[in-house]
Amino acid sequence: MSIDRITDISELERREADGTLLGLFDLPIELYHAGPGVSSSGLKEILRSPAHYEDRRGNPSSSAAMRTGSVAHTLLLEPHKFKTDYAIADCASSTAKAFEMTKLANPGKTVVCRTEAEDGSAIAKAVRANRFASNVLLSPGGLNEVSVYWRDPDTDVLCKARADRITRGTIADLKTTQDARFHKFQRSVVDFKYHLSAAFYVDGFNQAIGEQHDFCWIAAESVRPHEVAFYAADPLLIETGRAEYKLALRAYRDHVAANFIAGYPESFVNLCLPGWYQ
Repeated sequence: MSIDRITDISELERREADGTLLGLFDLPIELYHAGPGVSSSGLKEILRSPAHYEDRRGNPSSSAAMRTGSVAHTLLLEPHKFKTDYAIADCASSTAKAFEMTKLANPGKTVVCRTEAEDGSAIAKAVRANRFASNVLLSPGGLNEVSVYWRDPDTDVLCKARADRITRGTIADLKTTQDARFHKFQRSVVDFKYHLSAAFYVDGFNQAIGEQHDFCWIAAESVRPHEVAFYAADPLLIETGRAEYKLALRAYRDHVAANFIAGYPESFVNLCLPGWYQ
Protein backbone atom coordinates (compact mmCIF):
# COMPACT_ATOMS: atom_id res chain seq x y z
CA MET A 1 0.00 0.00 0.00
CA SER A 2 1.46 3.33 -1.10
CA ILE A 3 1.35 6.04 1.57
CA ASP A 4 2.31 9.72 1.28
CA ARG A 5 3.72 11.58 4.29
CA ILE A 6 2.31 15.06 5.08
CA THR A 7 3.49 17.19 8.00
CA ASP A 8 2.06 20.62 7.20
CA ILE A 9 -1.52 21.90 7.13
CA SER A 10 -0.83 24.01 4.05
CA GLU A 11 0.12 20.87 2.13
CA LEU A 12 -3.17 19.24 3.09
CA GLU A 13 -5.11 22.29 1.95
CA ARG A 14 -3.13 22.55 -1.31
CA ARG A 15 -3.81 18.94 -2.13
CA GLU A 16 -7.48 19.39 -1.37
CA ALA A 17 -7.60 22.39 -3.72
CA ASP A 18 -5.94 20.59 -6.61
CA GLY A 19 -7.89 17.37 -6.08
CA THR A 20 -4.96 15.16 -5.07
CA LEU A 21 -5.93 14.65 -1.41
CA LEU A 22 -7.08 11.12 -2.18
CA GLY A 23 -5.75 7.78 -0.93
CA LEU A 24 -3.66 6.81 2.07
CA PHE A 25 -1.57 9.28 4.08
CA ASP A 26 0.75 9.28 7.06
CA LEU A 27 0.16 12.45 9.05
CA PRO A 28 0.07 13.54 12.70
CA ILE A 29 -3.27 13.23 14.46
CA GLU A 30 -3.39 17.02 14.99
CA LEU A 31 -3.26 17.61 11.22
CA TYR A 32 -5.92 14.99 10.64
CA HIS A 33 -8.33 16.73 13.00
CA ALA A 34 -7.50 20.27 11.84
CA GLY A 35 -7.43 19.58 8.12
CA PRO A 36 -10.16 19.30 5.47
CA GLY A 37 -12.71 16.53 5.08
CA VAL A 38 -15.60 15.25 7.17
CA SER A 39 -15.11 12.30 9.52
CA SER A 40 -17.59 9.78 10.86
CA SER A 41 -17.56 11.64 14.19
CA GLY A 42 -18.68 14.78 12.38
CA LEU A 43 -21.40 12.90 10.54
CA LYS A 44 -22.79 11.57 13.82
CA GLU A 45 -23.06 15.13 15.11
CA ILE A 46 -24.74 16.28 11.89
CA LEU A 47 -27.40 13.61 12.41
CA ARG A 48 -28.11 15.18 15.79
CA SER A 49 -28.09 18.74 14.43
CA PRO A 50 -25.80 21.11 12.50
CA ALA A 51 -25.52 23.19 15.67
CA HIS A 52 -23.99 20.24 17.51
CA TYR A 53 -21.62 19.61 14.61
CA GLU A 54 -20.34 23.19 14.55
CA ASP A 55 -19.98 23.35 18.32
CA ARG A 56 -18.01 20.07 18.56
CA ARG A 57 -15.83 21.09 15.64
CA GLY A 58 -14.73 24.25 17.42
CA ASN A 59 -14.65 22.83 20.95
CA PRO A 60 -13.15 19.32 21.06
CA SER A 61 -14.00 17.57 24.30
CA SER A 62 -11.76 15.79 26.77
CA SER A 63 -12.52 13.53 29.73
CA ALA A 64 -10.74 11.09 32.02
CA ALA A 65 -12.10 8.15 29.99
CA MET A 66 -10.94 9.72 26.73
CA ARG A 67 -7.46 10.44 28.11
CA THR A 68 -7.14 6.89 29.44
CA GLY A 69 -8.21 5.50 26.07
CA SER A 70 -5.73 7.76 24.32
CA VAL A 71 -2.90 6.43 26.50
CA ALA A 72 -3.88 2.83 25.69
CA HIS A 73 -4.09 3.61 21.96
CA THR A 74 -0.67 5.21 21.89
CA LEU A 75 1.03 2.48 23.91
CA LEU A 76 -0.45 -0.19 21.65
CA LEU A 77 -0.26 1.46 18.24
CA GLU A 78 2.48 4.10 18.45
CA PRO A 79 4.50 3.33 21.62
CA HIS A 80 7.49 5.33 20.37
CA LYS A 81 5.41 8.51 20.70
CA PHE A 82 4.39 8.16 24.33
CA LYS A 83 7.41 9.82 25.96
CA THR A 84 7.50 12.68 23.45
CA ASP A 85 3.74 13.35 23.19
CA TYR A 86 2.54 12.89 26.78
CA ALA A 87 3.22 14.43 30.16
CA ILE A 88 2.02 12.77 33.37
CA ALA A 89 0.64 14.95 36.14
CA ASP A 90 1.10 13.63 39.67
CA CYS A 91 -2.59 13.78 40.56
CA ALA A 92 -5.77 11.76 40.28
CA SER A 93 -8.02 14.43 38.72
CA SER A 94 -7.77 17.01 35.95
CA THR A 95 -9.22 19.57 38.35
CA ALA A 96 -6.12 19.37 40.56
CA LYS A 97 -3.62 22.22 40.54
CA ALA A 98 -0.86 19.79 39.58
CA PHE A 99 -2.70 19.05 36.32
CA GLU A 100 -2.73 22.72 35.28
CA MET A 101 0.87 23.20 36.34
CA THR A 102 1.94 20.21 34.25
CA LYS A 103 0.08 21.64 31.23
CA LEU A 104 1.88 24.96 31.61
CA ALA A 105 5.23 23.20 31.86
CA ASN A 106 4.61 20.97 28.83
CA PRO A 107 3.10 23.03 25.98
CA GLY A 108 2.03 20.95 23.01
CA LYS A 109 1.88 17.71 24.98
CA THR A 110 -1.17 15.73 26.05
CA VAL A 111 -1.35 15.87 29.83
CA VAL A 112 -2.85 12.91 31.69
CA CYS A 113 -3.26 12.15 35.37
CA ARG A 114 -1.08 9.52 36.98
CA THR A 115 -4.07 7.21 37.41
CA GLU A 116 -5.07 7.64 33.76
CA ALA A 117 -1.56 6.71 32.62
CA GLU A 118 -1.56 3.65 34.88
CA ASP A 119 -4.98 2.49 33.67
CA GLY A 120 -4.03 3.08 30.03
CA SER A 121 -0.89 1.01 30.48
CA ALA A 122 -2.88 -1.80 32.13
CA ILE A 123 -5.39 -1.79 29.26
CA ALA A 124 -2.59 -2.02 26.70
CA LYS A 125 -1.07 -4.96 28.57
CA ALA A 126 -4.43 -6.76 28.65
CA VAL A 127 -4.99 -6.25 24.91
CA ARG A 128 -1.53 -7.64 24.10
CA ALA A 129 -2.38 -10.73 26.16
CA ASN A 130 -5.57 -11.41 24.14
CA ARG A 131 -4.90 -13.96 21.39
CA PHE A 132 -7.28 -12.54 18.78
CA ALA A 133 -6.35 -8.92 19.44
CA SER A 134 -2.61 -9.56 19.39
CA ASN A 135 -2.89 -11.52 16.13
CA VAL A 136 -4.50 -8.51 14.45
CA LEU A 137 -2.25 -5.87 16.03
CA LEU A 138 0.99 -7.76 15.42
CA SER A 139 0.25 -9.33 12.04
CA PRO A 140 3.00 -8.63 9.47
CA GLY A 141 2.37 -6.03 6.80
CA GLY A 142 -0.25 -4.10 8.77
CA LEU A 143 -0.35 -0.34 9.31
CA ASN A 144 -1.26 1.64 12.42
CA GLU A 145 -2.90 5.09 12.54
CA VAL A 146 -3.13 5.47 8.77
CA SER A 147 -5.43 8.17 7.35
CA VAL A 148 -7.50 7.83 4.20
CA TYR A 149 -9.21 10.50 2.09
CA TRP A 150 -11.83 9.92 -0.59
CA ARG A 151 -14.78 11.61 -2.24
CA ASP A 152 -18.19 10.11 -1.67
CA PRO A 153 -19.52 9.19 -5.14
CA ASP A 154 -23.08 10.26 -4.32
CA THR A 155 -22.46 13.70 -2.78
CA ASP A 156 -18.89 14.53 -3.88
CA VAL A 157 -18.10 15.37 -0.23
CA LEU A 158 -14.46 14.96 0.80
CA CYS A 159 -14.38 12.27 3.49
CA LYS A 160 -11.64 11.16 5.84
CA ALA A 161 -11.04 8.29 8.25
CA ARG A 162 -8.16 7.18 10.43
CA ALA A 163 -7.80 3.47 11.10
CA ASP A 164 -6.28 2.20 14.31
CA ARG A 165 -5.01 -0.84 12.42
CA ILE A 166 -5.41 -2.04 8.85
CA THR A 167 -4.10 -5.30 7.44
CA ARG A 168 -4.82 -7.15 4.23
CA GLY A 169 -8.55 -7.66 4.43
CA THR A 170 -9.23 -6.31 7.94
CA ILE A 171 -9.75 -2.93 9.61
CA ALA A 172 -9.48 -3.07 13.41
CA ASP A 173 -10.80 -0.45 15.80
CA LEU A 174 -9.68 -0.37 19.44
CA LYS A 175 -12.44 0.73 21.80
CA THR A 176 -12.21 1.23 25.54
CA THR A 177 -15.50 0.56 27.28
CA GLN A 178 -16.96 0.10 30.74
CA ASP A 179 -18.34 -3.35 29.89
CA ALA A 180 -17.18 -5.50 26.96
CA ARG A 181 -19.79 -8.24 27.33
CA PHE A 182 -21.72 -8.96 24.14
CA HIS A 183 -25.07 -7.38 25.08
CA LYS A 184 -23.40 -4.36 26.68
CA PHE A 185 -21.04 -3.64 23.80
CA GLN A 186 -23.85 -4.24 21.32
CA ARG A 187 -25.74 -1.44 23.09
CA SER A 188 -22.65 0.79 22.88
CA VAL A 189 -22.48 0.16 19.14
CA VAL A 190 -26.05 1.43 18.78
CA ASP A 191 -25.78 4.30 21.27
CA PHE A 192 -22.52 5.68 19.87
CA LYS A 193 -23.22 4.68 16.26
CA TYR A 194 -20.10 2.57 15.92
CA HIS A 195 -21.85 0.80 13.04
CA LEU A 196 -21.95 4.10 11.10
CA SER A 197 -18.19 4.48 11.56
CA ALA A 198 -17.56 0.84 10.61
CA ALA A 199 -19.39 1.20 7.28
CA PHE A 200 -17.76 4.58 6.62
CA TYR A 201 -14.28 3.14 7.20
CA VAL A 202 -14.92 0.02 5.13
CA ASP A 203 -16.18 2.02 2.15
CA GLY A 204 -13.42 4.63 2.40
CA PHE A 205 -10.54 2.19 2.52
CA ASN A 206 -12.13 -0.07 -0.09
CA GLN A 207 -12.41 2.89 -2.47
CA ALA A 208 -8.86 4.10 -1.79
CA ILE A 209 -7.12 0.73 -1.95
CA GLY A 210 -9.39 -1.16 -4.31
CA GLU A 211 -9.67 -4.12 -1.93
CA GLN A 212 -12.53 -5.36 0.22
CA HIS A 213 -12.08 -5.20 3.98
CA ASP A 214 -13.92 -6.64 6.95
CA PHE A 215 -14.28 -4.62 10.17
CA CYS A 216 -13.69 -5.68 13.76
CA TRP A 217 -13.61 -4.14 17.23
CA ILE A 218 -11.16 -4.86 20.01
CA ALA A 219 -13.25 -3.95 23.05
CA ALA A 220 -11.10 -3.41 26.14
CA GLU A 221 -12.65 -2.67 29.50
CA SER A 222 -11.43 0.55 31.10
CA VAL A 223 -11.94 -0.81 34.62
CA ARG A 224 -10.07 -3.63 36.32
CA PRO A 225 -9.41 -6.40 35.48
CA HIS A 226 -9.46 -4.86 31.96
CA GLU A 227 -11.00 -7.84 30.19
CA VAL A 228 -10.92 -7.84 26.37
CA ALA A 229 -13.47 -9.05 23.81
CA PHE A 230 -13.15 -9.30 20.03
CA TYR A 231 -16.14 -8.61 17.76
CA ALA A 232 -16.58 -8.69 13.98
CA ALA A 233 -19.12 -6.45 12.25
CA ASP A 234 -21.67 -8.57 10.40
CA PRO A 235 -22.98 -7.62 6.91
CA LEU A 236 -26.35 -6.31 8.16
CA LEU A 237 -24.62 -4.06 10.68
CA ILE A 238 -22.44 -2.62 7.91
CA GLU A 239 -25.44 -2.19 5.61
CA THR A 240 -27.36 -0.29 8.31
CA GLY A 241 -24.34 1.87 9.10
CA ARG A 242 -23.92 2.67 5.41
CA ALA A 243 -27.52 3.86 5.09
CA GLU A 244 -27.05 6.13 8.11
CA TYR A 245 -23.76 7.68 7.00
CA LYS A 246 -25.17 8.28 3.50
CA LEU A 247 -28.09 10.12 5.09
CA ALA A 248 -25.64 12.12 7.20
CA LEU A 249 -23.50 13.00 4.17
CA ARG A 250 -26.51 14.47 2.39
CA ALA A 251 -27.37 16.49 5.50
CA TYR A 252 -23.74 17.66 5.74
CA ARG A 253 -23.69 18.69 2.07
CA ASP A 254 -26.90 20.67 2.49
CA HIS A 255 -25.60 22.28 5.70
CA VAL A 256 -22.40 23.45 3.98
CA ALA A 257 -24.28 24.70 0.91
CA ALA A 258 -26.85 26.65 2.93
CA ASN A 259 -24.39 27.94 5.54
CA PHE A 260 -27.26 27.71 8.01
CA ILE A 261 -26.71 26.37 11.52
CA ALA A 262 -29.91 24.68 12.68
CA GLY A 263 -30.58 23.11 16.05
CA TYR A 264 -33.58 21.08 17.14
CA PRO A 265 -36.92 21.88 15.45
CA GLU A 266 -38.97 24.54 17.25
CA SER A 267 -42.18 22.61 17.65
CA PHE A 268 -44.59 21.33 20.28
CA VAL A 269 -44.50 17.53 20.54
CA ASN A 270 -46.59 15.30 22.78
CA LEU A 271 -44.36 12.99 24.81
CA CYS A 272 -45.63 9.46 25.35
CA LEU A 273 -44.24 6.41 27.12
CA PRO A 274 -41.94 4.17 25.07
CA GLY A 275 -43.16 0.83 23.78
CA TRP A 276 -40.94 -1.13 26.14
CA TYR A 277 -42.59 0.47 29.20
CA GLN A 278 -45.38 -2.10 29.46
